[in-house]
Amino acid sequence: MLSICESVYFEVFIEILLVIVYEKFLLLNVTIFRGITVGFEANGGFLLGSDVVRNGNRLLALPKRDAILPMLAVLANPEEQRGKISTLVTGLPERYIASDRLQSFPTDVSAALLKALQKDQEQAIQVMAPNAGHVTSVDLTDGLRVTFSSGDIVHLRPSGNAPELRCYAESDTQTKAQSLCDQCLARVHALSKAKPG
Repeated sequence: MLSICESVYFEVFIEILLVIVYEKFLLLNVTIFRGITVGFEANGGFLLGSDVVRNGNRLLALPKRDAILPMLAVLANPEEQRGKISTLVTGLPERYIASDRLQSFPTDVSAALLKALQKDQEQAIQVMAPNAGHVTSVDLTDGLRVTFSSGDIVHLRPSGNAPELRCYAESDTQTKAQSLCDQCLARVHALSKAKPG
């Protein structure tokens, strides 16, 4: 039998999985799902921005990064799954992330680029992912994160602590995610060299 804490962790984890699968929030994104504010970072950080109440039990918000909660939710679940932990992810679509950065890329140049791409969706498509289809959503929470009709996601953001432009790409294969990231950064680099100043 699961403890109260384990039960709450498991139910939060299931909701988190639904966010991952249906909303595709994997890169420093915050969303509200079924009234629960959650967030993720590519490095494994997890944030719970609101209290969660299940079966009369309350799990308080975790506004600081915490990579343990999702793991505890999985470990607390085998009894309810009546099988192996691996069965939790069976049937989930495969999603892969690649990331890289342009070093020695001044913050003001990053800001100007992102501002230009925000204003011109066609240019954003050509720079970020010209073969990924049309733009289905844009998130400006932390830089410029664009979701394309192919399901691919490309996220550009200036580093918060160095003169770098970071790129995160998400796709249905690791090779495609890496290619999206590499090609986007190559186009950004070429564009920055082509413009004076």
